Amino acid sequence: MKQRAFHYTLQVTLQLIGAVAVLATALAVHATPDRAVAAQIEQLLDRVRQSPCQFERNGDAHSGVGAAKHMATKYQHFRDDITTAEDFIRLAASKSELTGKPYWVLCLGQPPVLSADWFADVLTQLRASVFLVTTAS
Repeated sequence: MKQRAFHYTLQVTLQLIGAVAVLATALAVHATPDRAVAAQIEQLLDRVRQSPCQFERNGDAHSGVGAAKHMATKYQHFRDDITTAEDFIRLAASKSELTGKPYWVLCLGQPPVLSADWFADVLTQLRASVFLVTTAS
């Protein structure tokens, strides 16, 4: 009798674990950015790589290439939580996870700009240029 109860409990437990695994996989797949969003994020990272500005993180200035590499790493870390370009900006490109300090963009001859604001402006420009290209075609 005890053996039958044990096997039943084991069977139910394994079914629950399987159901949780399926649900977790479905949620993770749902949360990843679609191709259009991934393309926007890659365009944002390209703008950082190509920028002559410095990107300040926790008081240290980094080149565009270095900053983009760091943000790409954070993007991979938060990938399951990012479904929009705005999510990318908020989670991977605007502040330090360790200190909570905001990132800054330092361009020669201009006042420092919060990274979140800089990215929002670039995203607006990218979306406007895509809109112009698609409506002109």
